[in-house]
Amino acid sequence: MDGIELAAKRISSSVSEVDLAVPTIHCAGCINAIEKTLMSTPGVLFARVNLTTRRVRIQWDSTAQQPDLFDAIKQAGFKAHVTENTRSDAGNDELQTHIRALAVAGFAAGNVMMLSLSVWSGADENTRHLLHLLSAAIAVPALLFSSRIFFASAWRALRVGRTNMDVPICVGIVITVLLSLFDTSTGGEQVYFDAAIMLVFLLLIGRTLETRMRAKAKRTVDDLARLQPTMAQIESADGQSSVATPVQQVLRDDLIIIDADQRVPVDCTIVSGTSTIDMSLVNGESAPTRVSEGNVLYSGCLNLNGRLRARVVNDVDESFLAQIQRQIDEAETQKGRYQQMADQIVRYYTPFVHIAALLGFLSWMAYSGDWHRAITVGVAVLIITCPCALGLAVPIARVIAAHQLIKQGVLMKEGSALERLALVETVIFDKTGTLTTGQPRLQLAASQFDRQSLSIAQELCQCAEHPYAKAVARYQPRLASATHHTTWQEWAEVPGEGIAARRGSDIYRFGRAAWALNESTEPADTIDGENSLSVLCKNTQQLATFAFDDTVRSDARQTIDRLRDQGLSVELLSGDVIGPASSVAAALNITKFQANAKPSDKLNWVQTHDAQVLMIGDGINDTPSLAAASVSMAPGTGADMTRKMADFVLLNNRLMAIPDAIAIARQARRIVAQNLALAVGYNVVALPLALTGLVTPLLAAIAMSVSSVLVIGNSLRLTAKNSERANLSLRHSATSASISP
Repeated sequence: MDGIELAAKRISSSVSEVDLAVPTIHCAGCINAIEKTLMSTPGVLFARVNLTTRRVRIQWDSTAQQPDLFDAIKQAGFKAHVTENTRSDAGNDELQTHIRALAVAGFAAGNVMMLSLSVWSGADENTRHLLHLLSAAIAVPALLFSSRIFFASAWRALRVGRTNMDVPICVGIVITVLLSLFDTSTGGEQVYFDAAIMLVFLLLIGRTLETRMRAKAKRTVDDLARLQPTMAQIESADGQSSVATPVQQVLRDDLIIIDADQRVPVDCTIVSGTSTIDMSLVNGESAPTRVSEGNVLYSGCLNLNGRLRARVVNDVDESFLAQIQRQIDEAETQKGRYQQMADQIVRYYTPFVHIAALLGFLSWMAYSGDWHRAITVGVAVLIITCPCALGLAVPIARVIAAHQLIKQGVLMKEGSALERLALVETVIFDKTGTLTTGQPRLQLAASQFDRQSLSIAQELCQCAEHPYAKAVARYQPRLASATHHTTWQEWAEVPGEGIAARRGSDIYRFGRAAWALNESTEPADTIDGENSLSVLCKNTQQLATFAFDDTVRSDARQTIDRLRDQGLSVELLSGDVIGPASSVAAALNITKFQANAKPSDKLNWVQTHDAQVLMIGDGINDTPSLAAASVSMAPGTGADMTRKMADFVLLNNRLMAIPDAIAIARQARRIVAQNLALAVGYNVVALPLALTGLVTPLLAAIAMSVSSVLVIGNSLRLTAKNSERANLSLRHSATSASISP
């Protein structure tokens, strides 16, 4: 258990968590077996398998005796080991194994089918017997080599007293080969070596496609992992040197040095130095961003030039890059309604297949008394009704959809959110930082403040999240006053209102005018309706007025038009005053909007909708409405709390990724429904045909394998559709123009 103790992490005072690798997971049956066994283990609170990465995340009660997790997984028929943070080539090795097995099976299937054609064309008895011997000589060694993938999986299940999708396949192969060897030795007219090897060949086509797709999906996570530096340069106590330290040992508030051409190891705030940073990981912009003292840097971003001193603000496990990796993993492990339904069907269907095959055998024995014919029918039932297509129907489509979303710059954090996104009827946008650039400018012509008031406001806004507060804090030159260096007391950022703090006996507020003035008076100054307004008050007495303006994002109009083309209604909710809100609404042709909306107002607005609502916002004041909406999105540059609350995170500044994500979700939902209908419909038709004896083992092998390949091929249409959407988005981006309110 030492390995688990070292790899585990505390997620609360009483709960520990660890990720374990289980390389032999390959189907829904494996997932169900592992999760069921772990959840029945005393002390385990949560267990969820990720089929893409072949890992299981386990949480347990750390106040009680630590459960033997390795033993529990072994009881389910699998071996596990502690995962490492380094990139693994296990996926490539597995793909190569499948390709080699596929090549051997394909070679053998082609030759055996050619020999079978000679038999079917009317060969005499001696020639037929020779051709059967040649078929056996080719098929049996090929089956021993190529089908070991299925037999290994079946054995892992059987030795712990359960079944999986590979058990009926292996039973069918064994019976078919034994029956064919018996008929060959006794000079029988019919042998089924062609059926056995063709079954394995066609199955391997589906498994290889599936493995290749999962390997490509896993590379997305591996590529992110490579962006995480393994070492960080921590500044020494005297500030004259730095010490290379493993990034896992870097602590919050440590001072680190980031040299040119190095990636940022952990989230940090620049203390000194200037440079340009490749922030494309965070904002999707190819142009580098100029940074200096006070700017926040996220892990994985690349320092292009200049030496930076920075203070760590998040441990490596809580950094931006780690959160993305964790959210990808959580999205893939969570099960939506369709996945849960398919898992339930598969769980009971596999035993049903064995019972149906046995009943078919007994029925034909009773009806005809021909044991050879009865065995043939039983084998056909086993092969044709294998639930592979049903097991693949949902996870294949969902994993492809999740990684197509990543390509569009959209991170799915919660698995069932994809289904909910497909049902959205209304899209509600926040204004500042969502439809606008989120980088408002302080308008000197419309503002009224003096040097001392600006200094107080800047000190108040230094640690705030709201874009207006950030605009004041970064206003240059910063006019710090020597009389205001006392530490703020009871500093708090009130969502939707502003910032409040105490200095001595005086209460200062900066934010919405009515709130800052304690609703006792009206603002002393009249501000142009096109600008946003914030005031600074001392003991409810107005000291200064600050006006801001912002710019609508360049692709906002195209995004709104595209959403309407998708049949969606679009609304605007803004905490801003009526002037800027109405200006943005008019520029984007949004007829339904509300200004001066507090967090409670936004929450009520969302809750009044009977339709499925997608809420998109970036601020702390948006978190209640994001939680209440059917599904939610937040920009990657939004507040930490907002990103954690949202179901989807926009990893770049492309608003066009929103309609793209909805289109992917809708397409995925249609494909999942088609896959389920195809898998269920196929089995409903195939089982009676096999029981009536109308299907030979060869036809059963072809039919079953083709159904799996069709499900995979149908799911891969998501990739083609995404390519079309990417080209469309590029054309929109090339023709879009900047719009200002």
